Amino acid sequence: MAFNSKTRTCRQPRPLDNSQRKIETKTKKQALGAVMNKLLRIIFSILKSQKPFRLISPEQQVEMYQKNLKKAA
Repeated sequence: MAFNSKTRTCRQPRPLDNSQRKIETKTKKQALGAVMNKLLRIIFSILKSQKPFRLISPEQQVEMYQKNLKKAA
């Protein structure tokens, strides 16, 4: 999951979809801890920035990233 610090977007459509894969590779407690940590990072970044959270697709994330690269250059 990647975050854009300016707009607080998440490119993974549903943050908890990842939990099924985690359960396959880790114990259930480890997977639960990983998902809780991910949600906490999302929540605290939203609270810190005071910007609304919006879900975007990976394609939209790539577009935003490329636009920001062009602006920086």
